[in-house]
Amino acid sequence: MPWQTAQVLSGVLLIPVYVDKDRPYVWEKENLLRSPLRTEVMRQSAGTVLIASGDIDDLRLIDYQNALTVSAKEMDPMFTRYGADEIIIAIFAQEHEEKGKPASMLLRRLHKGSSKTEVLRLKGLETAATDEARVKEASSLIASAVSQIASSTAAADRERLEKATKIAIHFNYANPRELAHMQETLREQPGVLLLEIPSISLGAINGVAYYEGDTEKLREKLRKDGIIVTDAGTGWQLSMR
Repeated sequence: MPWQTAQVLSGVLLIPVYVDKDRPYVWEKENLLRSPLRTEVMRQSAGTVLIASGDIDDLRLIDYQNALTVSAKEMDPMFTRYGADEIIIAIFAQEHEEKGKPASMLLRRLHKGSSKTEVLRLKGLETAATDEARVKEASSLIASAVSQIASSTAAADRERLEKATKIAIHFNYANPRELAHMQETLREQPGVLLLEIPSISLGAINGVAYYEGDTEKLREKLRKDGIIVTDAGTGWQLSMR
């Protein structure tokens, strides 16, 4: 079965925040957005948007106390863990909206090294008669907007892949630990967009690295990490000895 391992090109991670008159809610059951938004995201995004799971690793980074202020740098572990290129914190303040009036929400868009905040107008909520109906309608509109962002990101990522240098890689290893070390080290190098491994068979692991930058600098960085890089005619052979 084909197997692909991506470092950068993995879409958008969404964290919904629901604000009532008392406080924001992120992982708590009082966050009325989470369930309907998860359903809408699955329906509309075709897998390009993930909703954070809210386990203990996520809670260490973001909760109701810092959801409005957490920085992209502080969210670095979450970028890595989910393989996301962008994290969107969607903040909907139900109690701050007057029924019968157009609603809005904040989108905190975090990228590695930068962030920006956008206001999303939620046209259509003025016709929703109850809080539950407004949350359901808001979830649909939020999912649509975030799915569009993810589609745009995916298109830009595809263009980057097309322009990147493609390096054929053959892994020569004595044990699984050596293979894992070489793959992980290669993926983590700056400029490596994707390590694609189309197939796996015993004793023969081949792939393609999509790389932006000077290939000689990549060779040197791998060598400094203890990996031997040799030319194999059609690409590079990586080994530990």
